[in-house]
Amino acid sequence: MKRSSIVAAMAFLLGVGGIAHAAQIVSPPLPTATGTSGACYFRNVGTSPISVQVDTLENFSSGFVSPSFQNCNQAPLPGGRTCVVLVSDLPDDTTFACSAIVSSTTNLRGNAEVRQITSSGFRVVVSAELR
Repeated sequence: MKRSSIVAAMAFLLGVGGIAHAAQIVSPPLPTATGTSGACYFRNVGTSPISVQVDTLENFSSGFVSPSFQNCNQAPLPGGRTCVVLVSDLPDDTTFACSAIVSSTTNLRGNAEVRQITSSGFRVVVSAELR
């Protein structure tokens, strides 16, 4: 009994230690309208790979907007490279944001955009840097 408690406590502490090294960057909430799409770009401006786990938010909540495309979560982002998350059709009259849990924010830059879908392509309506 005593041994299993010690093992459980050690596992918990090791798990908390792993979480303590992670950091997060997030965009401010961007307003959506009818016929808008979203994009989030993450760029590693350093030389070492950065582990990135991105998510899209609707009205400050995760899990409601599914990306149409993303190439950020599969493997660490190499130095000098950019990954993207695209959402083809955002819900009307809500807010859209992007967040990322990363191994380090020192060399990571991010940008979120809400775009109007037009007959000639996309027009950026509003954008913001992730912090």
